[in-house]
Amino acid sequence: MLRSSLSSLVGFSFALASLACSDAADPIAQAQTQFRVKPPASAPTGTSCTSSAKAGIGATEPLTPGGDVGVPDLPPANSEPTFAGGPVADGQETPDGTTRYRVKCTMSGSENVRFRVQLEGPDTVGAKGKTNIDAQGTVNAETGAGEGRVAFFTTEVLNVEPADGVPCTFQVVTDTRAGGLVLDAEEAGRMWVTFQCPGVRLTSSEGSYCASEGTIVATSCALGD
Repeated sequence: MLRSSLSSLVGFSFALASLACSDAADPIAQAQTQFRVKPPASAPTGTSCTSSAKAGIGATEPLTPGGDVGVPDLPPANSEPTFAGGPVADGQETPDGTTRYRVKCTMSGSENVRFRVQLEGPDTVGAKGKTNIDAQGTVNAETGAGEGRVAFFTTEVLNVEPADGVPCTFQVVTDTRAGGLVLDAEEAGRMWVTFQCPGVRLTSSEGSYCASEGTIVATSCALGD
């Protein structure tokens, strides 16, 4: 029997639940993402940004009957994304059958929720080839806002990493269709966040200084203390 309690916080959901049985199998992490490089609002003298690379990972076939496919919306200006896309699962075979998706997601905390999402697989948005993203940070459980670090790789721009001393910001999406921000105490966590990185470096281009933004949806995340 599942006993649950749900509390509505500012703008999004945060839930705690407990299972009567503790021998359930560990959930398999699922996620989808879309992100891009864009010109920064400001940049150090002598740098430039000539890339507008976009990449993402999302289901090409529904993971479950009736499920969605595709990648989540990028963060719209002054609003929230409304389409969460369709997830891929850790260990799932890619459409061409040559490899498997890698998905790892962890969440912990209560007032301040720490998370890390790592996702790797074929790029379903931009240039053909493999892409990956590694996002980690902390968001406040009342405001849904937080800071952290996002790094990613695309075949077009290679590695993209935050510039020294320039953190990325996160914002939890309030649309509860994808859960907002939910921790199920002994089952799994799920989240839907957007990120903005005002300063990033592209390893493929010396002297580059760009910005990046994106959306990440993750479910069945492993929970820590």
